[in-house]
Amino acid sequence: MLSTEDILKLNVLIATSVAIRIDTYKLVVVGLNAKFKEQVIDLNPTGDSDVYIKAVKKLLINQILGAMGGYISYLKRWSRIVEVASSNLALLLKLGEVEAVVAVSNTTNFDKTGLVVCY
Repeated sequence: MLSTEDILKLNVLIATSVAIRIDTYKLVVVGLNAKFKEQVIDLNPTGDSDVYIKAVKKLLINQILGAMGGYISYLKRWSRIVEVASSNLALLLKLGEVEAVVAVSNTTNFDKTGLVVCY
């Protein structure tokens, strides 16, 4: 379970970032804002760090996409058959998942002027 402090920080990061990256080794979440400045959140796991990272990913997915579960299979399918809708591209970059970035980069709807990823 996520600490209330981390939940608050993650929600602020989601609201202010155009892209999010999770560093599982350093236990930090890095957000890139519209001015290309990084915002770093140090996570404070109270137990197993792998379980905590999964909880962070779940929070990101629920807050950004409004979806519960099953998202990885959709992202893998999208990245293979290039079906990502242009309205979802910016949201997918906020997930901090490799499959999301692959799905965005492989799409034919990619607007290079509107989305710049510096990670």
